[in-house]
Amino acid sequence: MEALHPYAPAGLEIPGYVPQSRPRETILALFFLFFAAPLMGLTWLLSGRTRAKLKLSDRLCMVWFAMSGPIHLVIEGYFALNRNFGQDTTGNLLADVWKEYSKCDSRYVTREAFVVTMETFTAFVEGPACFLIVYLLAIDHPKKWVWMILTCFGQLYGDILYFATEWHGGFTHGREELIYFWFYFVIVNSVWIVFPVLVIWYSWNSVNKLLMEGRSRPHVDAINGHSKTH
Repeated sequence: MEALHPYAPAGLEIPGYVPQSRPRETILALFFLFFAAPLMGLTWLLSGRTRAKLKLSDRLCMVWFAMSGPIHLVIEGYFALNRNFGQDTTGNLLADVWKEYSKCDSRYVTREAFVVTMETFTAFVEGPACFLIVYLLAIDHPKKWVWMILTCFGQLYGDILYFATEWHGGFTHGREELIYFWFYFVIVNSVWIVFPVLVIWYSWNSVNKLLMEGRSRPHVDAINGHSKTH
């Protein structure tokens, strides 16, 4: 019997599945035009008006974490807490988001153990951490470096495992259309590899620079103190 859902692989059983109420184009427009773009633009503007004068790199980091926080806590948090989103009949926007995304990875709509565990950790550990980092960046607090490294390492580690487990399974859980494999699965998820790597590199170099300056300062102070005695 032909499957009564749009997911791969063929023959996958999803009892009680209810089709999404919005077309793909509407979901993408709502996410990119009415959520992502305004949030990034607003964060960029506000990052230029903080009491601490932030460097360009810190402002870009603030945009990244301000964007990641709601995605982790709200969108991924919805997935973590709503095991029956595939049977949702209310037209909930977040249910439609996950019904649409599951076309590139049906492990979500079938609640595969790895993705549920990974998304739950991402939502309720990394999500709040992102909001904390935005605050630490805004006040230019030195603890921002540690939190940025730890949070981005979590993002990077989770994404690598996400790709690796699907590769190990033979890429059998997604549809073959270009938009589902190359855009949804590859490009969108690669963002959480590229940016965390850049943020970790920036934070690590900044910490090393501070350590080197702190190590050389006693020597400079000793020289200055010696010169004042003559």
